[in-house]
Amino acid sequence: MSDDSHNEIVEEIKAARDKRKNGIPLSAKDYRRLNRFDVICIGDHEKLINATEESNSEIKYYCRVGEMFDIIELGHKKEKAIYHSGIKRTPYEALFGIPQKNGLLDSCLPSDITGNIDTEEQLEEYLSNLTHNFDETDTENVDEANT
Repeated sequence: MSDDSHNEIVEEIKAARDKRKNGIPLSAKDYRRLNRFDVICIGDHEKLINATEESNSEIKYYCRVGEMFDIIELGHKKEKAIYHSGIKRTPYEALFGIPQKNGLLDSCLPSDITGNIDTEEQLEEYLSNLTHNFDETDTENVDEANT
């Protein structure tokens, strides 16, 4: 779904809700929109979802074209979720002939750092030092701005 059509449907749903709330008669299109879609706010973003009657049912999102790559990539990284029992391997293994690597070397950390990290504790220590150094830099920048 394109960003424009997503935003248009979200606005139509919000307008139909306002009509219903204010006692204004709904059009057939308004009824269709309210029966098929709902809007959920996550942070600052409004997501289009399937309308559901049950509060504990599974939520199905309508994704925008711009979100597709991230969703597909996430799906491919969840190896067990996409294991194909017919070919007895993941799609990544079928395509490239090797198991997918999702380790520290695949992260965005600099290679000189990842070469020195062997355990999870070392990674946690590195990240806490990085956060601590970042906080100190922020404090120094605020102090300089105030002087």
